[in-house]
Amino acid sequence: MKIVGGHGGGKAVQPSRGSAVTRRHPYQTLLAVLHCLHRSTGLRQAIEAAIALGGDTDTVAALVAGLLAARSTPGQVRAELPYSNRIRLLPEEQVTDLAVSLAALRTGQRDG
Repeated sequence: MKIVGGHGGGKAVQPSRGSAVTRRHPYQTLLAVLHCLHRSTGLRQAIEAAIALGGDTDTVAALVAGLLAARSTPGQVRAELPYSNRIRLLPEEQVTDLAVSLAALRTGQRDG
C-alpha cells in the first residue's frame, strides 16, 4: 500500500502492486478509514473520500459513516446527507430485539 496524491491536494491510499483491489487486509482497511476521518471535515466529505479511494469502498465507507454518525444527532446526519430521509429503517424496537437475539446466538444463550 502506498499514499498517493489525491484531488484538492489530499492524499489517497492505493493498494500495493499485485494486491487484490477488492480485498483489503484488515490493516489496510483501518488505514483507509483513519485516512478518511483525518482528511475530512464532515460526514459527507468522509464518505466521498472513502469512495474515491477505490478498492473495498463499501466496507471503508460504511465504517467511516458509522463512526462519524455515531457521534452525531439524527438531525446532523440528515443535514449532511439530505437523501437519508428516503432510507426506511426498521422500528427501533425491532432492531433492539434483533440485536439481543443475535447476541444470544453468539454467546449460546437462547431462550426456551
